[in-house]
Amino acid sequence: MVSAFSMSPRLGFGMLPKPIEYVGVLPFFINVEMPKSSYQGEQVGIRVSVFNYMTTDVEALVCSAALIAKFVHVELNGIVRSYNPRTSFGDHQFFIYIKAQDAAVSMCRLCP
Repeated sequence: MVSAFSMSPRLGFGMLPKPIEYVGVLPFFINVEMPKSSYQGEQVGIRVSVFNYMTTDVEALVCSAALIAKFVHVELNGIVRSYNPRTSFGDHQFFIYIKAQDAAVSMCRLCP
């Protein structure tokens, strides 16, 4: 909700007669967090957060295109096995369910 007033030397004092309802966020969007650069052989973490600010639950498919990299899978609760982690190549798809007014996070690590 927005309520506002203004003052002008020419027009005087002004005020909104009643508050205005304002939506300041997108109803459904993603945010990708990753380093801006990396070195050859370095393991890079990527976090994809999917936000659902709609009034209904949403099922979404998060796809990552094939890269010249190996994926190191992040297991339940963000755990990555340090000895012999689960890895794979190629395109990856993550099916996620996002409740209304909530967010879901998908994580992976890349080894270029």
